[in-house]
Amino acid sequence: AQQNAGTPANASGAPAGAPAAGATPSRVVFIGTSLTAGLGLDPDSAYPALVERKADSAGTPITAVNAG
Repeated sequence: AQQNAGTPANASGAPAGAPAAGATPSRVVFIGTSLTAGLGLDPDSAYPALVERKADSAGTPITAVNAG
């Protein structure tokens, strides 16, 4: 596969820094207070879940672990 000059690629031809197809998402652990944990909120509305969705939509899948 031919790449544009100045656009580094990984071994699969994807842009450098892009996750490999089928790669296991990185695990990100959120440690903090009840604000981090989302006390009183639906778990899908807590900060770690919001960051996980934002990362996924940006093409960088993560698994957020809420240890707040």
